[in-house]
Amino acid sequence: MKERKEDSKNSLERLVKDVVCHMEETGYTRRCVLAYARTMRRFQKYSEEKGVRHYSKELAEQYITKMGIPCDVKISSLKTSQQKVRTAMRYLEEFDAWGYWRQRPSGSYARSLSGPLSEPAKEYLRIRRKTLRHVSMYNERAYLTLFLHYLYSKNIEKWKEFRPDLISEFLFARPDYSPRTRKTLACICGRFLRHLWIQGIVDRDYSTYVPHIYIPKDSRLPVVWNPEDINRLLLAVDRSSPMGKRDYAILLFACRLGMRGCDIRALRLDHINWKESKIVCPQTKTGRILSLPLTEEIGEALIDYLRNGRPVTAHREVFLRALAPYEPFVKAVAFHNIITTYRRRAGIPLPPKGHGGLHSLRHTLACQLMESDVPFETISDILGHSSLDSTRIYAKVNVDELRSAALDPEEVPYA
Repeated sequence: MKERKEDSKNSLERLVKDVVCHMEETGYTRRCVLAYARTMRRFQKYSEEKGVRHYSKELAEQYITKMGIPCDVKISSLKTSQQKVRTAMRYLEEFDAWGYWRQRPSGSYARSLSGPLSEPAKEYLRIRRKTLRHVSMYNERAYLTLFLHYLYSKNIEKWKEFRPDLISEFLFARPDYSPRTRKTLACICGRFLRHLWIQGIVDRDYSTYVPHIYIPKDSRLPVVWNPEDINRLLLAVDRSSPMGKRDYAILLFACRLGMRGCDIRALRLDHINWKESKIVCPQTKTGRILSLPLTEEIGEALIDYLRNGRPVTAHREVFLRALAPYEPFVKAVAFHNIITTYRRRAGIPLPPKGHGGLHSLRHTLACQLMESDVPFETISDILGHSSLDSTRIYAKVNVDELRSAALDPEEVPYA
């Protein structure tokens, strides 16, 4: 009797019902729920015809192939109807395993650290975890995963098959990598290859074959917006929609307070002190506590979002996805799409070699403060830099007639 009851609980029919119920509870639209439910029930009928009552990944892949959908290509390259089938199968797989499904970052961040070369990499990351902060650990794992998957693409299945020429090939395999990205990749690969040699996994120190990556002197110069363009950017946001209310508040945190994207993403309701009009939060990058004023402009935008735009949820992070499932942003999100959308809507061009991501608004605030003769130490505290050397980068930027900063440094207390 007990076996029959558990069999019913874990059946594919029960799993489909649970997934549909979860979609309804997490805010998916009725139209979306019905579409996914139809797809999953077609798969359920297929499994019943095969005489299978439980979900399995192998059966799902057979079904996807039967539908004429490739399993081994990037999902974004498929038609919308094909994407829906692949996504529905993933929902079933992850809900069967964990009782929920995960957001998937795009590109290389979605790859897993797996395969025949992965065990030494996992051990290396366990050692690195003792000295790295969470965000640095996340990036190191992501870049190391890229390296391993490149080796797999070259049919390297054992570390004894590794060749020195693969290092340079990997670093220059993608033309879209900036010099700074290549340098970061080179440093991570070098440390990992040295670890392999110390552990006796390879017979020589391949870290000595990692090429030096030259970074042009002007590559670190930040892109700076003029005040008129920042106003145009903010005016381009449609603040009548929940997504617009959220995006407007995010942009204000970046251009008025100079907060990093990772800190905006990690900001929690507990970090906002409404009584004292302050924002006090630990920085994701450095771990230092940063205290910034909750100005009237930012406070009004935040209240508008919290009251009229933020989904009802148990999550404590301030900013959530605007579409179901209503969850915090994944760590790979840097809000680049947000600023790009409104910059294009406002018709604001970028410099030929400029990077106009959310971090450029932080750069702009730093230069505004510098042009207003605010001391380096104060600017460093406002931006949460752990070293004055990071702040001195902005001294290289010559911006004409920048007005006084949107943030009054006299208002900034530090915890």
